[in-house]
Amino acid sequence: MTFSKTWIYTLVIVLVLVVFAMAGLIRPVRESLRSLFVPVVRMTSSVGSGIGRWLQVDEEARVANERAEELEARLAAHTIDYARLNALEEENRSLRAVANFLTESGYQSIGARVISRSITHQTAVVTIDRGSTDGVEIGHAV
Repeated sequence: MTFSKTWIYTLVIVLVLVVFAMAGLIRPVRESLRSLFVPVVRMTSSVGSGIGRWLQVDEEARVANERAEELEARLAAHTIDYARLNALEEENRSLRAVANFLTESGYQSIGARVISRSITHQTAVVTIDRGSTDGVEIGHAV
């Protein structure tokens, strides 16, 4: 049975380690190695932690940007709705004023739509969708 030199060296190292462990000599070696590697581990850990925070901040910024874009779109939609609401409120005030005038004037009134208009420098002719069957006669105010 032949062993290669590598196997023999490995076996010797294992035996030495077992003897050191039994004699209590491994602990000082372990502490010496720990004192050498702890600063390296701390440095790499802080670098990794910094990169992690940077990536997290980048992700938080992306999420914040997406949220800001969503809110800007909602604001634009609400602005349009607000403008429409203001226009409808103004139209409502105007129609209420006309309705109030008609009820307070004491005149009899009939609602009608304008079908056509003809305006010259001397006359103005308006055709409406009401007639004598509705109680509108020639010469009535329109």
